[in-house]
Amino acid sequence: MSEDFVVKVVVAGVGYDGPDLYFVKVICNQEQHDNGDHYEAAKNWVGENFLNVDNISWACDDKDPAKAVLNLFNWDRASSIKVGVVK
Repeated sequence: MSEDFVVKVVVAGVGYDGPDLYFVKVICNQEQHDNGDHYEAAKNWVGENFLNVDNISWACDDKDPAKAVLNLFNWDRASSIKVGVVK
């Protein structure tokens, strides 16, 4: 198994106040990253921690074409989660 690393993920969703972006640092290994597990972990975390989000549309990381959105946020303030660990 490979070493864990941090991936910055942005999740887009629609809540009571309209569309919004959620920024999450996901800890995963290379296999989990290659399988897209980091996207699912981030989307699940948003769904569990922001109860007003009823429609999670998409997620992207710094390798995706929409990666410019990652520059919109101070990542020091982002929550960190680990793939496969539910809190």
